[in-house]
Amino acid sequence: MNFLQTLERKFNKRYYKLLASKQKSDYKKINYQAKNKLILFFVPNDFNFISGGMLSICTIYNGVKKHQNIHKSDVFASFLPGLSGKFAKYHRFESDLIIFNFNEIISLYPNLDTLEIQLPEIYIKDLIVIYSELAEFSNWIKKCKSVKINILNQNDFNMPESTYLESLKNITSNITMTVAHEKYATLEKREQYNMPLHLFSPWLSPKPYHYKKYNQKKNIIILSPDEIEKKIYPTEITKEHIVEKLKKELPNYKLITIKDMKYDVYKKNIGKAKFAITFGEGLDGYFIEPILSGGIGFAVKNSIFFNHQFENASTVYKNYETLYDTIIEDIKKLDNEIMYNKLNEELIQKAEEIYSLNRLEKNIENYYLGNIDFK
Repeated sequence: MNFLQTLERKFNKRYYKLLASKQKSDYKKINYQAKNKLILFFVPNDFNFISGGMLSICTIYNGVKKHQNIHKSDVFASFLPGLSGKFAKYHRFESDLIIFNFNEIISLYPNLDTLEIQLPEIYIKDLIVIYSELAEFSNWIKKCKSVKINILNQNDFNMPESTYLESLKNITSNITMTVAHEKYATLEKREQYNMPLHLFSPWLSPKPYHYKKYNQKKNIIILSPDEIEKKIYPTEITKEHIVEKLKKELPNYKLITIKDMKYDVYKKNIGKAKFAITFGEGLDGYFIEPILSGGIGFAVKNSIFFNHQFENASTVYKNYETLYDTIIEDIKKLDNEIMYNKLNEELIQKAEEIYSLNRLEKNIENYYLGNIDFK
């Protein structure tokens, strides 16, 4: 590394440190009010990664802040205890969420009357370990007069074994769960997890989509970055098989895999693309967001996530074998203005029965009013 590169790196490091400090300072001036009541979101510290879960958590965070007149608490976000970051905002998508290091949270709130932790399901195991090994965190929790944990179950497939949920009760017995899909907002799931359960209906983007009709679209097919999850989809078909077939039989189409891309750039791409294929959980952002941008999404059905609204959708296949055999023919058939726009309108109608920002905000309001779906 030469002298100029070293100087540039030092400048950038100092700049981002000062920027983060200002963003946190500005946030505290407006939001540090209750001082003895806190709702704390633990969020990922990977600034180069975007997922539907992250976007959903940012939107839930905004909704919780919007209902401060009910819960009367400050709302902050933090990395897990022991982790830190030089940034205070995610820079691959627009969001109002400001992220603090946990030691900064303790400095602001040394003695709390009430603490509510909003905990993504992927961090359940981590929090249990941190509580048992990091005295700074466990002592802070023990000093709080009232502690509650709400598990943000964004993906039921990522939930750990029940033994971990029992271990979480060593921190507090006051635990609830909010789920992101109607498919597992059920009494059966409430009994399985043995805790009150409530639906926080899904919403993906804090900002509007770039909606375009067929005649404004380009010959682009968006591909999700996932590999086919064999535990959900038992199949011999691989993503590579499907991609090779698309390249061979649809040479006039450009394939774009969403990877290492800022969210705002991704939204522009799905606005231009005619079609999108998700290889992930199915009812995910790579399927829904292109639809809300005027496109057509393809997926394979699974029993964990897909709602009844898409039960008979022509672009949701029963398995990957069917997708492999018929998707080329389906794309060619849909590549005309009348059929394309008609199907997009049908898919949007189905999507809007599930995805609604107003509905999510009402779910959050009911949660804080105590109107839990399954107590």
